[in-house]
Amino acid sequence: MSLYEALDNFVGTGVLACAGMVGAEMPHDQMLDGSAFSRQLRAQRLGDAFGGALDALAHAIWMVQEQRGFSHSVSEAHALALGRLMSVIRFDRQELISILASGPKGGNSAVSGQYGLGVRLADAWIAKAVGRQVLPQPGLLDDVVSFLLGRMFAEVVEEPELLEEMRAVLFAYRDGLVEGNGIVSEPQPVLQPEVSALNSAVNALRSADAGRVAASHSTSPAAHSARAAGSTPAAVVPAIVSRMPEGARKRFQEILSGQPLSDKQRQARLIELANWLSATVAHLRRPSNDPAAVLKIKAEAADALDAGELERAMELLKAVRERLRDERRGTERRIAEELENLRLNMLEEAAATVRLGELALARFDFAAAGDFFADAAGQLPAKEMGLEFDYRQRHAEALASFSEQRAGQQNVDARVLEAAAQAFRTCRRLLVRERDPGSWVRTSVGLGDMLTALAPHSKQPELALEEATVSFAEAVEVIDRATKPMQWAVVQLSHATALMALGELRDRALHWKHAASLLTPALEVIEARGATDLAAAARAKLRAIDAGLSEDAAGEEKKAAG
Repeated sequence: MSLYEALDNFVGTGVLACAGMVGAEMPHDQMLDGSAFSRQLRAQRLGDAFGGALDALAHAIWMVQEQRGFSHSVSEAHALALGRLMSVIRFDRQELISILASGPKGGNSAVSGQYGLGVRLADAWIAKAVGRQVLPQPGLLDDVVSFLLGRMFAEVVEEPELLEEMRAVLFAYRDGLVEGNGIVSEPQPVLQPEVSALNSAVNALRSADAGRVAASHSTSPAAHSARAAGSTPAAVVPAIVSRMPEGARKRFQEILSGQPLSDKQRQARLIELANWLSATVAHLRRPSNDPAAVLKIKAEAADALDAGELERAMELLKAVRERLRDERRGTERRIAEELENLRLNMLEEAAATVRLGELALARFDFAAAGDFFADAAGQLPAKEMGLEFDYRQRHAEALASFSEQRAGQQNVDARVLEAAAQAFRTCRRLLVRERDPGSWVRTSVGLGDMLTALAPHSKQPELALEEATVSFAEAVEVIDRATKPMQWAVVQLSHATALMALGELRDRALHWKHAASLLTPALEVIEARGATDLAAAARAKLRAIDAGLSEDAAGEEKKAAG
């Protein structure tokens, strides 16, 4: 089944579901067949308005596939399923009166008029289906169900004359359903919905000549002879096809005539092509910011499509593609040039800021230097990781120098130490230890030094010292003792210092023994290199550890003896 065939049954069943609006309510104990009703309409040459509604819905589906992603196959499956469901679940006369008399929910004027009525009918039907536990169903999407029902009901009630035109066929169809069941087939009074947008149509229906019903049931001799001759009534041709330019319609019909398709399939395909042509030509002719030459070619391509000159349209559309591709490539080149110029400008601006920082260092203004280096790092373009690390490392070291300067002036500032520590942390996040082990060691040692200096002035000294010991340990892991023995020994000395400070706060025996295990091999390296000052410092720390541990041991013995 094609999309058009599914919609034919769907819209036909929707019309039957609304038949109560003209007094032809269908019996609820009978299944409805929208396709059969559609054929009955066309057989009596009364299907023009129905075909217009069908085409409008098909066109809406065609347009919405790009806007909301409803593919034709999805719409076809939903229309087929909803047609079956509406055959079972439909409105009775009193429900229609209630729905038509109610206003839009929330009083939103944007959802008023006939389209608002279509939405209300759709909402009411969905609520009824949910109450009957028919919805939700696997495979049926809520947004597609709401879209199809809302647009279908809107097309059915948008022009009240549509149902009035079908009035006679609706009664005939109903009579065919109830024949032999004793149900009276006299037309009931037309409903009068309290909806301002339908008032004029309702008044027209009230004053309609009753003789129109009888006249509608008859067909002219000319119509009988046309059907006997096998000709196709004009109403069978969908409006979307009849609106196609003659050249395009003839060309598509010529193409389809050579395909192994049934008449229904050929008509369905022609409708799809008509929808495609309408949307494509509208797209080609709509105003845009394209260059004048491209707009001219687009207009020529649209004219070629209307004329059915498909080969010429193909060549013109290829030309449009090439022109747009050239425009795109030119735009890409210009953007790339602008981006490169921007990158160079950013680099130059950052370099100028770094020179200010270097000048500040020459004046021993470490605070200003740090600010300049941090500012320069923030001015860099993305992906300049190497330069950013360099600038941030210089920022961190300027802050470290500033903190040492303040300490030498007996004016330690914990905020400067914390800022320096944070700067070193930032540097570490920019590094991969295995790729740049030298920078990793330098940054880790700087962080450890700042945290060790910060601990006596911190509200959480233990946390600062714990982080410092970890930072020193991670630096030592990267240093090659065989090739850089002095660097290894100095970092071990700093690590031991942090451990001793941590031991003063908790578990002195544990941390001081660990510190001694680091100092002993470090002292051997330092003495072998003749670094007397460092050696003296290491020996002093070992003596302090020995004395402290001995004192702790004596105290424990005294406590045990007492």
